[in-house]
Amino acid sequence: MTGTGENVASDDVASARTVAVVIPTFNAAERIAVALDSVMRQTSQPAQVIVVDDGSTDATSDVVARYAGCVRCIRQGNAGPAAARNTGISAASADWIAFLDDDDTWEERRLELSLDLLRANTDLMWCATAYTRMGAAGSVPSLAPLPSGPARLPFFAAALARTPICTPGMMVRRDVLREAGGFCTDLRLGEDIDLWIRIAVRYPTLGFVWTPCVRVGSRAGSITGSAGEHTDSMLFFVRRQLAVYRQQDDETKAMFLPLLQHYAGELTAHALSYGRKDVLVEFTAEGQWLLRPKERFAIRAAHWVPGSWLKAAGATRRRWRGAAGRRDVATHKGHG
Repeated sequence: MTGTGENVASDDVASARTVAVVIPTFNAAERIAVALDSVMRQTSQPAQVIVVDDGSTDATSDVVARYAGCVRCIRQGNAGPAAARNTGISAASADWIAFLDDDDTWEERRLELSLDLLRANTDLMWCATAYTRMGAAGSVPSLAPLPSGPARLPFFAAALARTPICTPGMMVRRDVLREAGGFCTDLRLGEDIDLWIRIAVRYPTLGFVWTPCVRVGSRAGSITGSAGEHTDSMLFFVRRQLAVYRQQDDETKAMFLPLLQHYAGELTAHALSYGRKDVLVEFTAEGQWLLRPKERFAIRAAHWVPGSWLKAAGATRRRWRGAAGRRDVATHKGHG
């Protein structure tokens, strides 16, 4: 399905005056200044910087107030990052929206390199930059080593290949964000990829800057609650993607299907790991055709295994993977 947005003339992306930066924040008094300083240091300064304070109870708004004249701060009741980003999008007047989170930072040329790419590819409606993930061991690149690649990527294939795409690296036409409906506030996970998919079915080509321009903070995780709630959230997410898939033409379905199958497989593995037989039964009733033979076999076998055994086996696998991951980080040399 092709979008209806008009192509952007090269003059429209001639400078960062056409860019608004949207930063959702919550109780970030100790870190928001670092994120804002990285925006202030951009070689191409944006037209607008909009911080949406999502009901902070600390001194976040006081810190943001120090940037008065450069930053607009909008306060709202706590509604989550998706709602906060939507508020920022609605308040923006610039043609392009670039996103940043309050515990992430940009390299100085982040906007400059994105705008250079858009000037060279005036038909693009969105683009992204690679990122570097920050952790206890220091700067660990999202790909090691990070390869160079084409400036234009088919989004669905790129997402399936785990191309280093993150929300703070995204820049999207404001009218395209509104056309796609903005971030879903009902999702407790995946609200960003959910929106990117709704954009990709309209505009399947994503511009990509392979130079890492974003430093992503080390997060404990954005999803709170029990493992069971997490599984329910995954089921809701996959069902939403299945509904979007069914609305597409055959060409778009062919691009989308491998990624949808990947998400269905992740849901199955997670439900098995936590002994959620109810989710397996519920999902396979409508989505079994998405699963690979080995996943179907695992589900059939799980019906004969007590849920407590599935949970114990899953806990053992998670402990092993966690230990392996810590060893990988400890031995990673990183890049200078």
